[in-house]
Amino acid sequence: MRFSELKFEKAGKCCVCGIALPVGLQVCEDCESEISFEATGLCADSWDSLRESLLNSIHIDWDLTDGIKHDQDKVRMHMLPWDAIYSVAEIMEHGAKKYTEDNWKTIKDPRRYESAMLRHYVDAQKGEDIDPDSGLLHWAHIACNALFRLHFAIEENKRKEKEK
Repeated sequence: MRFSELKFEKAGKCCVCGIALPVGLQVCEDCESEISFEATGLCADSWDSLRESLLNSIHIDWDLTDGIKHDQDKVRMHMLPWDAIYSVAEIMEHGAKKYTEDNWKTIKDPRRYESAMLRHYVDAQKGEDIDPDSGLLHWAHIACNALFRLHFAIEENKRKEKEK
């Protein structure tokens, strides 16, 4: 499916399968897909096709013949695994609700994050995928604790550099 083939309508119908969708209905009665974005009327299957089509059409060309952009030596952020980043953000949200926002920064001994990371790792290795407290993946907790520990290591390194 091509992006140009999709019709964006505010009417209550799936723009791909064409079945009428009454206002407020969250599922296309024909293809049984959830409506992902009510304003367009695209069902979830259509959004998936659109997303796949767009992702396949994206080509990042690092050839600078089109113009000059001095970013050859800069970090290519597009390589990050966004689904994993999102999972870590879910852990952060859980922590903000359980404690307070940014409470993790107040911990004096960063080795506590190493311990937490190892506890989650052991649970994951024992076959427990989901943390019973948060309902989220142990691996997301591991990544989050690793980022906390990395933050403190970076801060410590900055402090040492200033003392030189």
